[in-house]
Amino acid sequence: YPSQITGIYNSVQQMFRLHVDACRCIPGEVRRTLESLKDSSSSRGGRKQYWIDSAKRLGLVDTEHGIYFSRDPTKPPPSVDVG
Repeated sequence: YPSQITGIYNSVQQMFRLHVDACRCIPGEVRRTLESLKDSSSSRGGRKQYWIDSAKRLGLVDTEHGIYFSRDPTKPPPSVDVG
């Protein structure tokens, strides 16, 4: 597990490389969807920043002891102001 929210993106990428790509229990349809999503997002900039921003929105924060929630995770995250 990552020790900082900036490491979440790399951890997910590593999970895909080491597990999802090799796992034979994932149904073909799910595997094709995952591949399609991976291919469609591979050229987008800011992917890592998306994971950082999303983690912060969920209330995750870096501490000297690792990543923790700064709010009650059972409650919905605050709304995003799109204006």
